[in-house]
This record gives sequence, C-alpha cells and structure tokens, in this order.
Amino acid sequence: AVGGAVTNVLNAAHALGYAGKMLSGDKARAPHIAQAFCQPGEMLVGWISIGTPTRPVSGYARKDVHEVLHRWPA
Repeated sequence: AVGGAVTNVLNAAHALGYAGKMLSGDKARAPHIAQAFCQPGEMLVGWISIGTPTRPVSGYARKDVHEVLHRWPA
C-alpha cells in the first residue's frame, strides 16, 4: 500500500507539472536531516520531495490527474 501511495503522489505531481522523487536510505538517515524532521528517538525512513522541474519535462502528453490518482475504498 505504501508503494502505491508514493506512486500516486509522484504521478499526481507530474500530471500537475511538478518534479518529484522519493528519498530514502542513507539520505533519510543523515544526521542533519534527522534533526530537521525527527524528535529524539525517532527515525526517518524516507520522504517525498516535490518542486518545480530543473529540466524540461518529458515530451509525452500528460494524463489528467483523475487518470493517475486511485482511491482506496474506505
């Protein structure tokens, strides 16, 4: 479920014209990052970074946001 949620967020960001990526592993465990995001004793597993693209976005047509988002039944 987590992988699907991350994919939905990144697809939605892309469809809206933003760049995004999932950061995890060593980048999530850097001490200065942990100080910024965590309380003592907590561990950051990863996060999603979204912003404006630094390079032109690929040339293929963007999908409508509703085509890339999925809703899980309650």
